Amino acid sequence: MHPAISYDPGKAQAADLRQQAQRDALARAVRHRAGRTRTLLSVDGALCQALFASGLQPSDAPGADSVAEAIRATVRRFGTGGCASQVAQEYGDHPEAAAERMRWVRSLLGLTPS
Repeated sequence: MHPAISYDPGKAQAADLRQQAQRDALARAVRHRAGRTRTLLSVDGALCQALFASGLQPSDAPGADSVAEAIRATVRRFGTGGCASQVAQEYGDHPEAAAERMRWVRSLLGLTPS
């Protein structure tokens, strides 16, 4: 005979909340330790992803104003998470073309290593 298994939804929910609180605390600690450099890198990354996901093309020879507008419009359209998803999908579907586009995006934003 198998022992009876009891399940208390209240205890399970409390355990879930404790685990979520621990994960949140760990995430805050990591963000705090990373400091300002991580924030700047995140902003640069978000700009790259938004421009990457935009319809702007190298053949457009875009200026600063059109780059800024493309970034704004793309973030409004997809959100930052959606831009990241667009980048990931393109790298999955066409990795060589995506790498070339990201190099162009980074050079356009002045983020290429010197």
